[in-house]
Amino acid sequence: MSVEDYVAKHREFVECARENGAPDMPDPDEFGAIKLLSIPEGPTGLKLMKECSPLIEGLAMPEELQRRLREKQAGRMTEAQKQAERDFANCMQENGVPDWPDPDANGLPVYPDWAQPGSTLPRPPEVDPANEICQPILGGGPEAGQPDVRGSE
Repeated sequence: MSVEDYVAKHREFVECARENGAPDMPDPDEFGAIKLLSIPEGPTGLKLMKECSPLIEGLAMPEELQRRLREKQAGRMTEAQKQAERDFANCMQENGVPDWPDPDANGLPVYPDWAQPGSTLPRPPEVDPANEICQPILGGGPEAGQPDVRGSE
């Protein structure tokens, strides 16, 4: 699917939502992102989702759009944040998860196959102990009152 077709499908969803109880739903952004918080709660929201969600159900974001989104996200990262991602990956590799992926060329984290949405691959048992050791590198984890952003269960 092309980027244009992907974004157009999300525009169709927004139009459907506007017609089914969310008249003020904003247009999707340039990446096709929809502000789902604009959907009303209760029976109206349930009806809206029943009517409109088939328009975008199962749509995979095109690789070109994923690349653009990652570039935009990377542009918001400081050099210190990018270094922290590299240090985190190195820590995970040194603490029992040798296959933990390095960040991409832009400095953004790359998640293992088992952590991808819809994956049925098992989570390696070595991840949790390594993550407990390495999470503070990112300034997160329980000590900082932040959730583990690396797919902990």
